[in-house]
Amino acid sequence: CQDVKNFAPEELSVKVVGRKVVLVGQKETQSTDEKGSFSYKYEVLKREWDVPEEVDAEALTCSLSKDGQLRIEAPKLALPAAPERSVPIQVSPAAPQTGPASENGA
Repeated sequence: CQDVKNFAPEELSVKVVGRKVVLVGQKETQSTDEKGSFSYKYEVLKREWDVPEEVDAEALTCSLSKDGQLRIEAPKLALPAAPERSVPIQVSPAAPQTGPASENGA
C-alpha cells in the first residue's frame, strides 16, 4: 500500500511501463488571503516498482481506500508444471593407474 491521502483520485495515475509500475500524483493549490497575498503550491509524488517476472503485469489492478491508501495488486502467472524425467547416470571407466606399481608391470 502507498499512502496518497494528500491527493484526490483524479490527481493520481498508475501506469505499467515495461516491467515497472509507475505511480504519479500531481496537485496544485492556489489561494489568496484576506490581505491579497497570493500563494501557489505544486506537489508531485512519483514512485516506481519493478514487477517480478512471475507476476502478470497485464492483470494489474488498483484500489483506493477511504483513508487514502492505494493498493496495487497483480496475480502470479500460472507457470506450467515442469515435466519430470529421469536422468541416466553414466559410469565412467576407471582411469588407468600410474605410479611405481604400474611401471614395474605389477
